Order: sequence, then C-alpha cells, then structure tokens
Amino acid sequence: ALVGALVAGGIAAAHIPRGAVPRIPRTVVVLFLVGAPLSMLSTKAPHFNAFFVTLSLGALEEWLLFSALGLLLLASVALVGWTTQLSEVAPALRILLRPAAWLRLPVDDVALVTALCARCLSLLLDEVRILFAARRLRPRVEYASRRARFSAAVREPVDLLVAAVTVSLRRAGEMADAMEARGGTATPTDAPGPGARDVWTLALVAVLAAATLVIPLL
Repeated sequence: ALVGALVAGGIAAAHIPRGAVPRIPRTVVVLFLVGAPLSMLSTKAPHFNAFFVTLSLGALEEWLLFSALGLLLLASVALVGWTTQLSEVAPALRILLRPAAWLRLPVDDVALVTALCARCLSLLLDEVRILFAARRLRPRVEYASRRARFSAAVREPVDLLVAAVTVSLRRAGEMADAMEARGGTATPTDAPGPGARDVWTLALVAVLAAATLVIPLL
C-alpha cells in the first residue's frame, strides 16, 4: 500500500495525461481475469463449497496479491518510462551503482548494456509496428474449409514471430557493424549529480522502504 501510494503520488506529481496509458486488448484482460477462478481450484486452505464444488480462498488471496504486485511493478516501470529520457537511463544507473564499482564489479558494462537495450527496444518496436502494418495491408484470403482457415490462423503467429526474430537479428548486426566502424563501445558519460529534488525523493523512498520492513514486525 505504501509503495502504491508512492507510485500514485509520482504519477500525480508528473501530471501524466490519461492518453499516455496504452489501451489493453480485451483478450489480455479476459485471460487475466480467468486466472482468478482457475486459482480457486487449488487445494490451499481455507476452502468453501459452492454448487457442489470446493473452492480455495487462500489461492484466490495469493492470486490477488501477485496481481497487485505485478500491476504495481508495471506502474512503476511506466512512471520511469514516462518521466525519464532513454539517454539518461544509463548515466543515472552508473551513478546509482557507483558504490558497487568499489567492489570491482562491472558497473560500466552494466550501464553500457542497459543503454544498448534501451536503444534496441525502440528500434524493435518500430520494426514490429511495420510488420503489423504490412499484415493489415495484405488482401483477405478465402479458405476452402474451416480446417484450412484454422491451420492458417495457427501458422500466422509463428510467421510473425519468425519475422520479428529475423528483423531483430538484422538490426543487431547493423548496430554491431556501426559500433565496430566507430571503434567499439563507449562508456556512458556521467550525468550531473543529484539535486535537491533527487535527494528528497531518495530519502522518501528510503523511509517507505524501512516502513515496509518494520510495520509487519510490529
């Protein structure tokens, strides 16, 4: 609850518009909600009987907890994505992991890989959008039977997956060639040090983290 309040406060302070939230397909929502009744078929106590079927309230509680945790993590990641530029992620990560460099851990490599992943993600999303746009432009095919239509529906996700993997490998090869032509990788430059807002935010997060550990023990 405390972390959820912190994320909600961050979203309110950042003035995130409603249009920034992506639309979730109905299929995903339905599959997500189907998990609730399926989890109630577990044998975890306590139980109750409904229409001659024994259902589990303990498993439903665990499903609700894991669902809330997953939604909270998604909201936290979305908040970081909405309020932080991709070019600032790697330098910020390098600053946060600077104490680990004292233990001779590969902090620069982690920051570099993070920067490359952030860059490749945007490129991959663009290519996937192009693939789906090309799929929508294809002429509609009339099948001779339901079996042929079903076989085509099963093969289509596989074809899209193969195309996405092929595009990813091609993009990775192009980026590797470009990096090699420029002389290899470069260490991300340090961003300016944390300001007063950053210090207050870190202090608030530290207090909430301590509260989440202490309150269950009381």
